[in-house]
This record gives sequence, C-alpha cells and structure tokens, in this order.
Amino acid sequence: MTADPGPARRPRRLVPLIAGAVALLVVAGGAVWAVGALRDAPRTAPTVVWAEPSGATTATPKAGAAPRAGLGGRLLPLPPGYQLGPDIGEFGNDSVLGAAQAVAMLKEGGRGLPAGEREKNDKAVDTLKVQGVALRSYTDSHFVTEMRLSQMRNTAAIKDLNAFQSEFAHALKAFRAGPKIDGHSNAVCFLLPKDDKLKLDAMFCNAYEGDVMVSTYTYAAAPLDTGAAAGLLRKQLDLIKSPGESV
Repeated sequence: MTADPGPARRPRRLVPLIAGAVALLVVAGGAVWAVGALRDAPRTAPTVVWAEPSGATTATPKAGAAPRAGLGGRLLPLPPGYQLGPDIGEFGNDSVLGAAQAVAMLKEGGRGLPAGEREKNDKAVDTLKVQGVALRSYTDSHFVTEMRLSQMRNTAAIKDLNAFQSEFAHALKAFRAGPKIDGHSNAVCFLLPKDDKLKLDAMFCNAYEGDVMVSTYTYAAAPLDTGAAAGLLRKQLDLIKSPGESV
C-alpha cells in the first residue's frame, strides 16, 4: 500500500501561510500577543476618534441602519444596544481601507521579523491578493469587539489560511476552546489562557464566507460573555452569506 504523501507535503504547503497568518493575526487584534496589551485596556469604551484615522471613515452608522455599499457595507450595522467602540489602532473605529493600504497594513505586521522571514511574509500577503479591509468596533458597555473583513481574490488561500490559524491555535494548547458559531462550521474561536492576576479575558475568532475572511477580537473584564460575542460574529457571517435577509 502506497503511503499517503499528503502529510509530507503539507508542512511545505503551509510554510508560506505562516507569515501571512502572523500578519493577519496582527490585523485580527494580535490575539496571540494580546495579554500584555490587555493589562492597559480601558474598562469603558469611548466612541470618540482621537486621531485622524488612516483609513477612509464614514458617517457613524445608526442601530438598525441599512448596510452601505462596498466592503464597508458588508460590515454588521450596529445592533440595538450597541455603539461604536474604541479606535482600532490608527484606523479609527469605523474605516475601510483600499487594496494598497490593506496590503501595506498586512505587510507591516511582519516588519519585526528577520529579513528572510519578512520577505516570506510579504510574498504570502501578495499571494492573498487582498482587495480591501473594513474595520469596525462594537461595544455594549460589557465588552468590546473589533470586527475585520478582509476581501481577497485568492479564495483558496482564504480556506488554507483559516485552517492554518485554527491548527496553529490548537497546537499552542495554551488557548481555551471558544464557542461554536451556529450555522458556520468553518468559524473557529479561541480564548486566551486564564490569568487570575489579569482579571481580563479575550477571545479571537476566524471564519470566512466566499471571498471575505472575518476576524474578530473581543475583550472585557473576566468573565467574558462569549455567547454574546459569538452572536455578533454569527450575525456578521449571516449578513455576508445572505445580505438581503434581516440579522
């Protein structure tokens, strides 16, 4: 019987995805390295944009408002009881980045790598054929969720990257398994390791629908309401899958 060559080839197939996964994890909130940042995280979520964001911001969406056009229009409108949360880095709390700026942001995630790995990161990002990124933060006063949609022409890479990130988090073992997302089997969520001294908790999730990868990063004072956070992601994925239906 001939041995299955798949496992032997698989590491080589995933090598170029590692750098891209690192970059996207940074864009998805840097969950792997977020414990330190959480120590300084605010307990409340102001909605003021303190600095001029680099992305193209739009008018503050109203709860229950109709989606806008383009990738930004595929972001989940603010559900009743939610408001815009804190800024997501330098990009504000409700922004859309074009292809060039999105690619630059992803590549920036690898700038701390050694030269050879940085080159792999840049090539991996180019392979994704990123068309744009839309970002929005949500808060209901109990937790903050950062939502990111990354649109890519290379849909096969989206599936591989999503699978790799899931395997990566499983392999680390320190992460706790997060909730399942009803109706979306490719969505995977993980919680940061418990830290009794930190007294804060965080969860990151990855999923995709068609040519859009969806990443969320949610943080709050422990215990985090993972059910409510998972509900936001489910609504976002439902909206992308069936844009004409109410979520």
